[in-house]
Amino acid sequence: MAPEQVRERLASLLAGEAARVDLAEAALMLAAEERPDLQPELYLDEIDDLAQLVGERCAACDEPVHRIACLRRVLFEDAGFQGDRHTYEDPRNSYLDEVLSRRRGIPITLSILTVAIGRRLGWPMYGVSFPLHFLVRYGAHPPLLAVDAFFGGLILAEEELVERWVQATGDCAPPLAQMLAPAAPRDILVRVLNNLRHSYAKMRDFARAARVTEQMIVVDPGEPHHHRDLGYLYALAHHPDAAVVELRSYLALRPAAADREEVLHCIEAVAPRRAREAGD
Repeated sequence: MAPEQVRERLASLLAGEAARVDLAEAALMLAAEERPDLQPELYLDEIDDLAQLVGERCAACDEPVHRIACLRRVLFEDAGFQGDRHTYEDPRNSYLDEVLSRRRGIPITLSILTVAIGRRLGWPMYGVSFPLHFLVRYGAHPPLLAVDAFFGGLILAEEELVERWVQATGDCAPPLAQMLAPAAPRDILVRVLNNLRHSYAKMRDFARAARVTEQMIVVDPGEPHHHRDLGYLYALAHHPDAAVVELRSYLALRPAAADREEVLHCIEAVAPRRAREAGD
């Protein structure tokens, strides 16, 4: 698929009601731009097969803890999925197709897979943007279960959640339902893309980091700071014209931005490079 087609499909997926968004398909669209020959349907079929196996394992029981135990057995024991603790920042851990192929991932991509399987079985499962470490919630209403997909589908006690929250934020933990508030599909995808941008920027692959930020604008078009970040990345990737366009777009959307002077300084710094390259 051409990049334009991928982005159109992604935007179309996110245009509907949030509860009906197939997060796994949307996540595969992020990968399809990196690998134009990717066939999302093959990976969606694999997720369907995994969901069928889980459903067969727990067909006789609808008790939540038993359901999670069945999912854990199929996904993390039989199929061999696990958290990648050794090469955590490898960009492949943030692409769902690679996670399915390598059986390795980070909390958010393993959670996307876990939720996708549960949703195919009609289970009330949701992604949770817990600080620092993405989680899965089981239950539309209390009592709620918190599941850590990175650690093999471990069910977390409320005391452990409170401890994690305090360690991550330095603040007192809110009530359980607030800690486990479901994340919107757009927010989940932006978090995936943030991870990718961080990985690519650390590798100094600013062109890929910029492309990921372009995807952020598709996923989260109402957030002006994506244009600012894209402008900075274009500058680092030696695309001065595009950098100036994005930085000016940011200032047009946020004329009273707190970092206005910093952005203007960047535009002024990029301008001489534009002139030199035009002369070349």
